[in-house]
Amino acid sequence: MKTQFMYETFKRQKEAGNLKQFNEVTKEELKEMFYHEIRTDEMIAYLFDVEKKIVTKKRYDLGLKINILEETEGPPKAMIDEYNGLLEIDKMEI
Repeated sequence: MKTQFMYETFKRQKEAGNLKQFNEVTKEELKEMFYHEIRTDEMIAYLFDVEKKIVTKKRYDLGLKINILEETEGPPKAMIDEYNGLLEIDKMEI
């Protein structure tokens, strides 16, 4: 089963015209996009039509610093999905 990525969900909401404001993004949502989905501050800023420094500041204010996350969290979801996709390809070849 394919993981539902937060960034892609927000992107669809933006296309539909109902994306929330960046100041309403929760710590969990920002953590999901930044760490688990490996989205850069620049990508998130572009999605929400804000400056990159606003994303960076909010992330730091929420304690979402990459050096801390790398030491306390498991592998990013994007890596797990990529690995699972490779497993599926291997299964098809058997």
